[in-house]
Amino acid sequence: MKKSLLFTFLLSTLVGLIVACAPSRPVGTPIPPTPPVATSPVTPPTPVQNLSPEDIAWQKIVEAAKKEGKVSLYSFSIIGDLGREVKKSFEEAYGIKVEITTGVGSILMERIKSERAAKKPIADTYDTAPGFVITAKKSGLTQPSENLPVLADKNIWRMAPHDGERNVWGIFGQQRPPQINTSLVKPGDEPKSYAEMITPKWSGKIVIAPPLSDPSVIYLYVAGKKYGFLNDDYFRQLGKQNLKIVPAVRDVASALARGEASLTPAYSSAEAAALIVEGAPVRSIDAAEGISLGWGTSIAIVKDAPHPNAANVFLNWLFSRQGQEVYSRGRKILSIRNDLPFYGPAASYVETKKTLALELADFEEVSRLQSAQVVDKLLGLEVK
Repeated sequence: MKKSLLFTFLLSTLVGLIVACAPSRPVGTPIPPTPPVATSPVTPPTPVQNLSPEDIAWQKIVEAAKKEGKVSLYSFSIIGDLGREVKKSFEEAYGIKVEITTGVGSILMERIKSERAAKKPIADTYDTAPGFVITAKKSGLTQPSENLPVLADKNIWRMAPHDGERNVWGIFGQQRPPQINTSLVKPGDEPKSYAEMITPKWSGKIVIAPPLSDPSVIYLYVAGKKYGFLNDDYFRQLGKQNLKIVPAVRDVASALARGEASLTPAYSSAEAAALIVEGAPVRSIDAAEGISLGWGTSIAIVKDAPHPNAANVFLNWLFSRQGQEVYSRGRKILSIRNDLPFYGPAASYVETKKTLALELADFEEVSRLQSAQVVDKLLGLEVK
């Protein structure tokens, strides 16, 4: 009996072990799906902010610009290393190709006219001296930009960035202070005012280019009239100072750098900066009456531009913080935005006590006076 019970116990234990070790279902049998767990409906995430109609409109312009695929710049200023950096930065930002055609402002304007006459427009934007862009606008060669997003912040500008119609834009802030040769004019000996420049001390020591080729003296004339400290007789007296007359704008700083003159009464700080960087002994100085500040190079969208959306996107980028930093750093000039520093040599910039701000009407007056050679005549220069 005891052996029978022991045998039964061992047999049942062995069967239990076999059953425990056996697979629960034959190999290859599908595993039944797990019943779904009931969950609450998923609520889509709430956007951080709703797009405004302006944002939506701008997105459409950017999308259309990318379809256009390129923007063509006719440029007096976006050249050399600056041109390459502008092209690289903008193309990386938007994936839109940049084509740059460089040249003198008057020649580029004639080219735009020829293209329009042939009904084969190429240029999308055109930049050069403000007077030429204003003339292009009056000739019907430009068109307004869209209401660009960069204009939303009205507190970032040193002066108005455009003409009020978004047609002519000023790319940078251009000071036109007096300049001296620091080897010839010792510290403390520089003239303290424009009035002092027509005294005998400075006779034979002043250089200018004819106002027809360099409007710097015309800007001084317009600022002097606007702010009431200079008149026509001042320029007649200046013309009697045995002036050294050089052919063109860039020859003024060159003459100063070579020591051929001690002083010029008003000159582009951007032009002077280029020579100062190379080590020229040239420095901007303040004047008691103030220093004029206006647009430097100006830009516009060309009428019937073949890539109008890309032109608007480029203009918005150019006046953005990134675009202005690229442009201002590259040209070593004063940005039109006040949230960027001055990137040029300290000697070319004036921390003036008084800024004589110029506006669109003043630029138009400069253009009119230059064409009529009014200041040339006051200075007693030969008029053609």
